[in-house]
Amino acid sequence: MVQFNDNSPEDLRRKLETKMADGPDGDLAAIDEALRAQADQYNHTPQAELQGYSPAMCHALRHQWNTPGSPIKLNSQLPLKSLKHSRIFNDIRNVLLAVREADGIKATPSGNFVRKFVEAMVDPLLEPEEKEHLLRYNKVLNETDFRQLHEARIVASAAGLLVKRKGIIRVAKKHQSFLEEAKAGALFTRLFDTYFRKYNIGYLYPYGIDVDWIQHEIGFLLYPLYLKARHWIEADVLPKKILHPLTLDNLQRHLNQQAFMTAGSVLERYFLRPLHGWGLLEIQWTDESHFPKPGKVRISPLFEQYIRFDEQAE
Repeated sequence: MVQFNDNSPEDLRRKLETKMADGPDGDLAAIDEALRAQADQYNHTPQAELQGYSPAMCHALRHQWNTPGSPIKLNSQLPLKSLKHSRIFNDIRNVLLAVREADGIKATPSGNFVRKFVEAMVDPLLEPEEKEHLLRYNKVLNETDFRQLHEARIVASAAGLLVKRKGIIRVAKKHQSFLEEAKAGALFTRLFDTYFRKYNIGYLYPYGIDVDWIQHEIGFLLYPLYLKARHWIEADVLPKKILHPLTLDNLQRHLNQQAFMTAGSVLERYFLRPLHGWGLLEIQWTDESHFPKPGKVRISPLFEQYIRFDEQAE
């Protein structure tokens, strides 16, 4: 009797043992073919333990999204009008357009936008109540006081779209075509990729505990989110439904060191709020007046237009 590795999934092991027992005596080629067929079926069957991925599809995540072999495909051909509900995208694009229109903005010694430009971007980027709140607590307005603008500059710079030369921040000449309306979808993808793969989402939200590594799980959780959140779902149950079990265990070990964060609050900060800001997730907020939290979530129409999953990838 063949001794199978104890780490093999129990159901697959039983099936393979049955194939071995029922296989034609002495016909190794037939037995091998039967075993290959059984293993192939298993590898292409969605698994609850993998949050809906098949083992083959999960293995394909080794490829960066939107590249050959990756199960995650991004639609870079979307028109600008389809992206009107993406707050983060439109904030960054408006900043880029303003910098280009001004033919560059002087930088402070620390590399931020000068105060005059910061003040000029308040109305284009903020709703009236946001503006009132910002100005109430900041009589003198610097870039770092203005979270939306500060984040926009950092992400655009990390994407190579903004460069600083001789004390002036400009739109990189070789990338100015991204600001054409026809290139809106390509710009969206470049910024989305930069936001989740290069920018540190936790930068503006220090917790006193390092969980910034969690944002790199975005490539895994998009598909489970697509499967589980096509309709409204309670935000509190999402950690167990969309994070890989090993990732959730690792996160819980980090969180056991303190008492003020939960897996749900980490998911909210690194994924739910950002995806909402990108227009890819709809949120029903709780009615807590000071700190509303996601009550229920579902993927948006833009999510389904922008992200496609190749379930045959391996």
